[in-house]
Amino acid sequence: MKTSLMRKIISVLLSVIMLAVMIPAMGVSADYPVYQSENYYYNIIGDKVTIIRRITTAEGEIKIPKTIDGYPVTVIGEGAFNGFSSITDITIPEGVVNIGDRAFIGCTKLKNVTVPDSVKTIGNSAFSGCFDLTGFTIPDGVTEIGDSAFYNCTGLTRVTIGNNVKSIGANAFKMCENITNITIPYTVTEIGDSAFVGCRRLLSVNILGSVTDFGNAAFSGCKKLANVTIGDGVKAIGNKAFLECTELTSLTIGNGVKDIGASAFYGCKNLTNVTIPNSVATINSHAFAFCEKLANVTVPSGVKNIDKRAFYKCDQLTLKCDKGSAAHEFAKNNGIPCSFTSGGTSEGISVGLIIIIIVSAVLCVGIGVVVTVVIMTRKRKTISGTEE
Repeated sequence: MKTSLMRKIISVLLSVIMLAVMIPAMGVSADYPVYQSENYYYNIIGDKVTIIRRITTAEGEIKIPKTIDGYPVTVIGEGAFNGFSSITDITIPEGVVNIGDRAFIGCTKLKNVTVPDSVKTIGNSAFSGCFDLTGFTIPDGVTEIGDSAFYNCTGLTRVTIGNNVKSIGANAFKMCENITNITIPYTVTEIGDSAFVGCRRLLSVNILGSVTDFGNAAFSGCKKLANVTIGDGVKAIGNKAFLECTELTSLTIGNGVKDIGASAFYGCKNLTNVTIPNSVATINSHAFAFCEKLANVTVPSGVKNIDKRAFYKCDQLTLKCDKGSAAHEFAKNNGIPCSFTSGGTSEGISVGLIIIIIVSAVLCVGIGVVVTVVIMTRKRKTISGTEE
């Protein structure tokens, strides 16, 4: 009897020790008691359940209960299903408002997730490393997508971002290499650093939101990205935002953008034409550097600051600008041909031929006069430094 009793005591003590070790790792406050149901450890906070951890094995389809011991489930806690590599389908019940950090990280065979409209936040790394996840609909109730929420979900091809999302965290969809199209809804104000970096099959991005915080390298290295539309609500394009998007051919910049960040379109070597809206005040260093095929850029008079290396190694470039504008001065100072949008004669093109045509057509003068005009005008230099 004593031996049996001692074993029971040791077993209870071991369980207590195990919970004491697990609880801090799960981010659960020691201020709340831990309860155990058939399948879960959980807290009750304000008559609502936070699931701490699934304690029984799970595979195939899992339906998280709407209630546990009569209390509604509202939070899937940190790491609650971490590493359950045999789960293929998850249904989260209505009433859950928060999917915690790392809640489903490492569920490598997870293919389908049903998320109710009640969910408000998707935590950091919540679905990171769910390689078999192919599609995900973020419901309209969600306002925040955490950092690295879907990081390295390499099988993900389709993502629908709900119409109330305000922020997309850093690295949120990083290395989701099979996503093909993304629409950022009007409600989004923040796109975190490297949010979509390495989405190498992404073809089209439509940014509708009033983005005031456009993260650095947000779409960097999206090699197949061909079409980008930046809406009027976007205030600034971050540094390296579209760096080395080598297939980019169509770019629309909205009328609200004020700042184009350093190296924002660096190495977009198939970009040929860009119109800068009048709202832009600053084009930063290397913003369009190494855009080898960039031939025509329209720069309005609203642009006041252009870094001297903004168009570095754009050897085919001609700027279209207003005479006397900051862009005109930039062109003169950096040996770039320009044409004028309002009045004046294009610089970088000899005026000799124009004079010849006018004199010949109107006055029908002799060839000697024409030769004299050519000699007089050939001494003029273009902005690029070549004599005409």
